[in-house]
Amino acid sequence: MIHEDSIHYKAGYKYVLAEMAVFQTDVRPINNLPSVATRYIMLDHHGKLTILSGFPWDGPSGVTIDTPNSMAAALLHDALYKLFRWKLADVDVYRPVADREFRNHLKANGMRQPRRWVWFRAVRRLARFAALPEARKPVLTAPKNTP
Repeated sequence: MIHEDSIHYKAGYKYVLAEMAVFQTDVRPINNLPSVATRYIMLDHHGKLTILSGFPWDGPSGVTIDTPNSMAAALLHDALYKLFRWKLADVDVYRPVADREFRNHLKANGMRQPRRWVWFRAVRRLARFAALPEARKPVLTAPKNTP
């Protein structure tokens, strides 16, 4: 719906993916579907996760800093959690898988073990809420001045 007197947006994003990214995962679509897709994310029944250019995400979350060795893992994790929130992948079955894949990408990208361990433990203990439908970002409204 178009509103002439206001704009509508979502807060909380720091980054926008500039080029498509593809990951092989052990996560599968809900109900054995051959594939699922959102505007920016596709997941097929082989676990191929494709994230399209333009995907907004918040990067590494929590008490941490955004470093090059954490960005791909954060992108992968955020995309999978979005599929959980949209009920396109089973959160109860695949959340532990997604969290392990997050940890594995941190390691593969050179993050040192102590930081990787702390971050993985925090994700396992504290991030479940982010995978639930209620965690979807609300639409905000602001006035729009039109001449």
